[in-house]
Amino acid sequence: MLGRVDEVGGLWAAFTHSGATLALIAGELLAYEIGTGRAHPMPAPFNVRRFTE
Repeated sequence: MLGRVDEVGGLWAAFTHSGATLALIAGELLAYEIGTGRAHPMPAPFNVRRFTE
């Protein structure tokens, strides 16, 4: 899971199965989304919204 959790204001999730392997890119993608306020297209398939759609 990677990205903003719409149901909880100010909450961003970053959960991976690989820990340190994906930590750098996950951090960059979240920094982009938090800094710009826009969703980055790369982590879209892994957003928490996929469980409610």
